[in-house]
Amino acid sequence: MTTIKGPAIFLAQFLGDTAPFNSLESICKWAKSLGFEGVQIPTWDPRCIDLQKAAELKHGLLPDLQKQLKSLENVAEGSSKKLLREEVSESEISEIVSKWTGIPVAKLMAGEREKLIHLEDLLHKRVI
Repeated sequence: MTTIKGPAIFLAQFLGDTAPFNSLESICKWAKSLGFEGVQIPTWDPRCIDLQKAAELKHGLLPDLQKQLKSLENVAEGSSKKLLREEVSESEISEIVSKWTGIPVAKLMAGEREKLIHLEDLLHKRVI
């Protein structure tokens, strides 16, 4: 649950059959136009929440998805491939930098290679 910083309103006292009080969307727009930053929604009113769909999700779809997730987690535990890792590789970093900068990955990596190849010549010029 998040804390609202600003005025809020309980919608149940305003719900009705005429606009703007007849739908959640319109009553929220109305409350926002008055300067309210949060609303408390009555869960028992079908104008605000589709109770049939909520029940289907809670008792039908949600348990099925939880079972699928559990089975996938069990498969992942037995596999050498992990969904999350603690470390990232040099190639992953270069791919991300490439996306940010627009410079192709091969060019980034080649630039580092070129620097290392010519490092001996560069050091010889500077030291001597």
